[in-house]
Amino acid sequence: MMRSGFPVAEDHAFDRFWARNYLVQEEPSFRVVRINSAAFHGYTHALNPAEPESQEYRHGRLSQYTFDCLSAELTELERRPTMIVLHHHLMNMPPGDQGDDPSVMYGGNRLAGLLEQPGPWLVIHGHQHLPYLRPYVGGAGNGSIITAGSVGAMLDEVRHVQNQFHILQLDRSRLEPTVDGGASFIGVLRSSSFVRGSGWSAPPPPHAFFPASLPEVSGVGGIIDPAAIVARIKQALGTSVEGFLSDSELFTLEPELRFVVPQDLRQLVARLQDEELDVDTDYALTLLREVRRK
Repeated sequence: MMRSGFPVAEDHAFDRFWARNYLVQEEPSFRVVRINSAAFHGYTHALNPAEPESQEYRHGRLSQYTFDCLSAELTELERRPTMIVLHHHLMNMPPGDQGDDPSVMYGGNRLAGLLEQPGPWLVIHGHQHLPYLRPYVGGAGNGSIITAGSVGAMLDEVRHVQNQFHILQLDRSRLEPTVDGGASFIGVLRSSSFVRGSGWSAPPPPHAFFPASLPEVSGVGGIIDPAAIVARIKQALGTSVEGFLSDSELFTLEPELRFVVPQDLRQLVARLQDEELDVDTDYALTLLREVRRK
């Protein structure tokens, strides 16, 4: 008998994934939950077979049975950092506010409720392939959602989306609880875009035709107090002979800046500019290169 071995080759795990539409795997530093959100794609609702919404292939689904089995299994296990990997998105997708998205995963609200329980959680999915990082799912420090771009789908002319791939680098030391706090998915997400004529390279600035993309470097999971950091930067600038702080000096001053999500870093940049400081950043305001006195 020929078999693909997807998502795993081991017989018991393979059978469990295809029978219950999920699989829990233990890695050295975290737990991985694989969910088959396309399990019902061969079905049609009998009540309204002609309605587009009745065609299961048009959206994902997390059934009540699958969720109950998964929830019960996780309840019996020791709490660990948990990465959830699936195809479909569990809630409507920014950017662009598409309104009610018919392709969103049915039953995604169940999974979203699970993410409100103590984590930390990290969700990685595709489907819409609008590259996006949504922090603070279930509360600050509890979880993030990464929406992966597409490497090969021709989305540029139809949906004006850059083709992207991503490399997630996690700080393994932060996956273990310490006396100062719990474990966290902390790291850096590096993205590359396909640019016609030049191939794969650093993502170009978003513009009207290609608004959806992730910058070359995005922090994941980092949490900062912008007001406190602004005060520390101003204090450091007050004693600086050169009158500026380089990126390495900023990271020494506040190591968490390496991992701050783009949304928070933009707020920090705005606060620094409100204090009449010059801030050198990348186009996406996701990298601090230098801060100097005017």
